[in-house]
Amino acid sequence: MRACLIALLLFTVPALAAQAQTTTPPKAPLPPFDSVTPPPAPDYADPAFWALKPGKADPAKPVDVFYVNPTTYPGPGWNQDAADAAANAKTEGSVIITQASAFADCCRIFAPRYRQASSGALFLMDGDGGKAFALAYTDVLRAFRYYMEHDNHGRPFILAGHSQGTFHLIRLLEEEIEGKPAAKQLVAAYLIGIGLPQGFFGKTYKELKICNKPAETGCIVSWNTYVDGSDTSAYLKRSEGRYVQLYGDDPGKKLICINPLTFDAAEPSGDAKKSLGALTGPAVDGVLPARKGGEVAAHCENGILFVDPPVQDAALVKPLPGGSLHMQDVELFYENLRRNALLRVKAWMAHAHR
Repeated sequence: MRACLIALLLFTVPALAAQAQTTTPPKAPLPPFDSVTPPPAPDYADPAFWALKPGKADPAKPVDVFYVNPTTYPGPGWNQDAADAAANAKTEGSVIITQASAFADCCRIFAPRYRQASSGALFLMDGDGGKAFALAYTDVLRAFRYYMEHDNHGRPFILAGHSQGTFHLIRLLEEEIEGKPAAKQLVAAYLIGIGLPQGFFGKTYKELKICNKPAETGCIVSWNTYVDGSDTSAYLKRSEGRYVQLYGDDPGKKLICINPLTFDAAEPSGDAKKSLGALTGPAVDGVLPARKGGEVAAHCENGILFVDPPVQDAALVKPLPGGSLHMQDVELFYENLRRNALLRVKAWMAHAHR
């Protein structure tokens, strides 16, 4: 693994740890990673190893999305068995509905089941937990390569992920997209819930760029969400510190924040009128929660997306300890994300047909 990817593994710890705050560390110490046999590798030629995989082309949807889910597996062990029916049902009954579905109107969705690192691995990222994430990445990589070889057929695509899913896509972009022919097919990459320093563009990513405008294509969007007024100094110190270790203390350490209420770098603030529809709760019985607009105002400040108090429904925002809204990074902006994906697809197709 190249030095920059090792650094990525380290600086993503704060955001992944925020996700772990919804769980507790393992009750018993996990055995050394190398002492256990990992679950069998999924065979992506088998449709059973895809949470979502279209059976045929859809002329109404000219773009695909390759979506990688966040951590939904509490354990036991280091990595989920991709054939674990109960674990898969949990993923598909939650984030597949509340996150991946945002792309259902614009795109065919490809969502691989993979040997995701468990929530217990999040607490040990600097040690064996990192090995669990590395194993998970091998599945994401194979799934993407299978998709490109067997299902893509030259179509434009979007990459989308959250938290652990974003962690894997950060590396995938460097290894499979940056400077490669596939970059010409990238509509956008939504890398949500992981701190991504601006300076990685031009250094780690020499050709890929940040999406500065709502209809810009071939670029990357990122944000990390906190309640306004939260103390994010520890999060920033660690996230920016990893960049400094790799490239030095320069302005590039600042994290990317593209406000999903505006998707415009020139408009870092958005009032509640721009909130088109936040999800009002978790998915229940496989049903997408109702959307409620006009509730959430948000602004980017120092690389963090701060959410202002809801206008009407105080129960809508549910922060983790420390004010992190990591578990709602997507859900609070669901309708805005859905429409932005449609906008970028429209812009891509208009450009493609010129």
